Amino acid sequence: MDKPGRKRFGFVAKLTLYVGLLVFIIISSASFVFITTTVMYRELSGMADRPQQLVWLMRWVNLFAGVGGVIAAALGVIALIYVRAALRGFDAILAAVRRVAQGDLTGEPLHVRSRDEIRDLVHDLNEMTAHIRGVIEQAQRAAQEVAAVSDELTASADETSRAAQEVSQAIERAAAGAQVQLRYTQESTQGIETVLGNLAEVSRIVAEMSEAAAASREQADRGNKVMAAAGTQMGVIEQAVAKSRDLAQELHRISADVGAIVDTIREVTEQTNMLALNAAIEAARAGEAGKGFAVVADEVRKLSEQSRQAAQDINQLIQSMRSAIDGTIAAMHEIASEVASGAEATRHAEAAFAQIHASTAGIAARLIDHAAMVREMAERSQAVSALVAQTAAIAEESAAQFSSVAATASEQSAAVQEIFSTSAALHRLATDLEATIHRFRVARDVGAPAVAAGTG
Repeated sequence: MDKPGRKRFGFVAKLTLYVGLLVFIIISSASFVFITTTVMYRELSGMADRPQQLVWLMRWVNLFAGVGGVIAAALGVIALIYVRAALRGFDAILAAVRRVAQGDLTGEPLHVRSRDEIRDLVHDLNEMTAHIRGVIEQAQRAAQEVAAVSDELTASADETSRAAQEVSQAIERAAAGAQVQLRYTQESTQGIETVLGNLAEVSRIVAEMSEAAAASREQADRGNKVMAAAGTQMGVIEQAVAKSRDLAQELHRISADVGAIVDTIREVTEQTNMLALNAAIEAARAGEAGKGFAVVADEVRKLSEQSRQAAQDINQLIQSMRSAIDGTIAAMHEIASEVASGAEATRHAEAAFAQIHASTAGIAARLIDHAAMVREMAERSQAVSALVAQTAAIAEESAAQFSSVAATASEQSAAVQEIFSTSAALHRLATDLEATIHRFRVARDVGAPAVAAGTG
């Protein structure tokens, strides 16, 4: 930059001055030669008779011509040197501009010694080249970073897409499992409702049997003296009942895995069966008076069988009870045989109502116990039914939630695919940008000579 207060003599003004001076020298030299020739011609015409003066004049003419020629030659050389220097500076500037236009930004900055418009032009050209070089280098770094980020984004999107697909598949499997669980809970609810209905019917029959037993006991009060004669036979019946109880315990051990509800149902059905047989025995002993009681006992036995069948439908583990049930049936046959013997003995007794009294008393007590057991089993079944219903509601809600989550996972997978496509497009754009930028050379060669331009 120029110092404050110091004026520059412009390049155009200098060039104009030197060209004008050169033209002036040429014109002056031509005029001088013309004038000198004219004067010499006139003088020579009048000095033909004066040779000394003619010699003196020729010397002065030669002197002026030589001095004028030297001055003209010197000024011409100075003007030519300045013009050549100016043109050389312009050649350097044009070469630098041509390299920039071709994408070559590796050249060294130009340096000038003049203080005119050429230096301003060179300064602006150097700043422009440096600015373009910085922009290209920054664009190269940005393109490389964008390409790297797009690669990472593509890899991350690919990994996220695979994870989203795996999550979606897992959610679909979980949703299918929830649907299966919901179906099983609904089937369990229906089975428990069937059991509850059977238990209600059993409770009603037990109540009727209790009433019938009470009536039979009142009628059997008159024949209580006959019980002593049938005591031995009843002992045998008690032994058979004990054996049946042992088999029932074995059945209880086998069906322990079925659950508390099935155990209770089985125990009630076995006890009800036994009571029905006892009632049938007592009805047989009672003869015509016990026919109504026998019908009730037969109904109880049928309902007991229905309850046992419902318990078998709830869980397949009931099948393991068949062997124990066979033993129970054998014991029941033995009981029936002994009861037949007892019936033969009781036929000889006129007052068989005593035995009916004892039997109905025991049956009534057991019916009371079994009625309590049936009520307790019904309460437990209702509690289990409530739990199963709650489980079904939870399973249904879970299935709905799984469906919603599956839809969300599908949307997420679609979004990840869109990100993957966007990252691929970004990578392509970065590659194109980097290919375009590579047209420019910004790295300088070590030891490259600097181009100097000057106007002197």
